[in-house]
Amino acid sequence: MKRLINILGRGGTTLIAICIALLLVSLLPPVQMNGHSSSTNLDPVTFTPLRIFPPPFESFYNVQLTPQRELEMEFITTGNATVYLLTLDSQTILDWISEQQQIDGRDYNLTSLDEFLEVHQDLIGWERELYMEEIQYTYAVEKITNATILLANPSSDDAMVVYNLKLVSSLAPSEKVRTIAYFVAPIGVVLAMPWLLDSWKQRKKK
Repeated sequence: MKRLINILGRGGTTLIAICIALLLVSLLPPVQMNGHSSSTNLDPVTFTPLRIFPPPFESFYNVQLTPQRELEMEFITTGNATVYLLTLDSQTILDWISEQQQIDGRDYNLTSLDEFLEVHQDLIGWERELYMEEIQYTYAVEKITNATILLANPSSDDAMVVYNLKLVSSLAPSEKVRTIAYFVAPIGVVLAMPWLLDSWKQRKKK
């Protein structure tokens, strides 16, 4: 019995030590990998992917996220706008719309985007309607995921959206690591308690 208590006790103290290490890791600040800040003017009833470079050297904002790599977002609007984070790249969306509309160019009509989202609702990672406000949000994933940002103006008035995006990396997903530590630590305490009490009694006798 005493041997079993010793084995369980040492296992419990090991679990406690691991939980403390996990909590310390979760407290480490994330490292910013890259960022992108700009503003976009939206015509009424239109949408646009976020661009890194405008036409003719057009390049859209597409990122790859992992459990250790999160996307921090900040948006400020001067009117009515909807922000979409979709789990694919922008070019795929535009190609699908062009194929459905049977056109060679780009169609940024909001109706076309609504048709795409109706068919591909599972690709909406995050969505938020804004009206003359500021919002901050961090998007995290549990597996490797492609992501892109779309801005839409459903109103009959022009709108401007100012945005700041940061791709940050950490050693481990903070929330998940803390959850594991909070769950495992009590188990370690329960296992270690009999061994610690027995050790304390032995020292007291000496």
